[in-house]
Amino acid sequence: ARLLWLKMAPELGVLWPPGPKGSVSTTAVAKRVWQRCIRAMGAAEPGVREEAEALQAAVAQESNWRFNYTSLLAQMASLMARSPAAAYAQAESGLEQLYSEFLFHDGKEARLLRSVLEDDVRPAVETQRVEGPQSAVTDVEVPVEVAGQRKVLKGELLAKQAKAWADYGACEASVATSVKTMTETPREKWPVDDHVYVLLGGTSAFGPARPLLSVGAKVAIVSRPGRKLEALRSEMPSSAGTLLLPKLAGADAAGLDLLLQTPAIVAWILQLADEFPTCKMVLGSYAYLDGERHVRASVAMDGICNVVLQRLGSARVSLAYIASPATAHLWPESAWEVSKDRWRNRPWWASVGLRDNAELSSFGVPPHRVFNGYVQLQGPNYALAKTLQLWRAIIAQRDGVVVSANFAPAGRTDSMNSHSTMANLLNGIQAFEPLVVLQQQTASHLMGILLLHDLLDGVSSPAKPEGDRTHPWDLFTHNAFHGGTWRCAYTGDSIGAASMALGYFNYATGTAGLVDEIDS
Repeated sequence: ARLLWLKMAPELGVLWPPGPKGSVSTTAVAKRVWQRCIRAMGAAEPGVREEAEALQAAVAQESNWRFNYTSLLAQMASLMARSPAAAYAQAESGLEQLYSEFLFHDGKEARLLRSVLEDDVRPAVETQRVEGPQSAVTDVEVPVEVAGQRKVLKGELLAKQAKAWADYGACEASVATSVKTMTETPREKWPVDDHVYVLLGGTSAFGPARPLLSVGAKVAIVSRPGRKLEALRSEMPSSAGTLLLPKLAGADAAGLDLLLQTPAIVAWILQLADEFPTCKMVLGSYAYLDGERHVRASVAMDGICNVVLQRLGSARVSLAYIASPATAHLWPESAWEVSKDRWRNRPWWASVGLRDNAELSSFGVPPHRVFNGYVQLQGPNYALAKTLQLWRAIIAQRDGVVVSANFAPAGRTDSMNSHSTMANLLNGIQAFEPLVVLQQQTASHLMGILLLHDLLDGVSSPAKPEGDRTHPWDLFTHNAFHGGTWRCAYTGDSIGAASMALGYFNYATGTAGLVDEIDS
């Protein structure tokens, strides 16, 4: 079989396990994880046993994994959708296999990451505290950029814009409802003053660090020392809230590396819990790295969250994620029907090269239809990294933890804009309604509002353990800002070339679906 070989020794920190000859095959490890998931689902749900056996064999025999993984993983998700038992079996077995594989090398020896994080020996970590002198905002806000001008939406206008995006098809109606609720809820009821937000990968583009600081929250940032972390610190004189930064004793600068200093991060979070004994700890997993490092970062974040949950319990810990529509997940039937209707009524020119989203992206059967959002360009490491977060989310929620895990749309982040190909793609895809691309600040603030809503006391939500769900993955269809992929007539792969061509001529460089009061 053709395997993706990667020579990584003598790296330190969170590592893939070496193969029989000492080299690492990310493909071999990933296949073991997925195959264990399939076996577990077949055992948990007798009705899918034969399908599971056939799928497991197909995964094992696939020799071109990099280019053929998408349909296999979508088929696996369709088995997950059959029942809660199958979903939990998939999640538990997938996480268990990951923890039987991934290692942590501390410079002396390599041990299983799980055993390293469960050790009681913790390095000393100091906390640097930076107070923002400004008054906290008392209305949730979302900035948008229109023709080079920055406009700030709040109150009724913000609620109206959220509803407009839902009506356009870029997000679910629950997004508009949640945003409206937050615009009508006074700040003293927000989950801010009695919470500490620990953001793993806290300087990430869509992460909620800046929106949370603006409302006066206590925000603890886990990020490598460097430019992004110092930029956040430098903004504090014009911000509110409290910025908390870790610093290892004897280190030159604040910051901790997720991959290299994972045990120290656990130690610091537990110290913060002691320092703020009456506060709930919200652990947000937001780090993104390229290629195989994304899997390692996601495993590291999961290990941190798991150990902190074990030590502090569900009463003190909530989890937060930004889920990716570029995975396989439940597809509400109402959204599928809109996609199908758009395809039936497509213009004549769309019959050339474009493909039916409702037919080709659909796996499984109603009422738990699965959307295959995998994008081959992103690769199988991205698929594993983002899916393992969904696994932890449903397991934690089953065990009594409040979990915020909302889909975010495509966005014009700095890294995406720096790539001419990706920038052109983002500029062009909004030609295909109802696809929407958000500016980085717009997405960050909007996802921050949805996070606050999910944690709001007294509000019924699938984010709460007691929330109304027929399937564990209903958690991800609530408050889903998928960017229109669920209701678009065309598959993402089939519009790629046309989008890049349109983007080259700066087509649709703004944000689609804006209300007239803004887009004027």
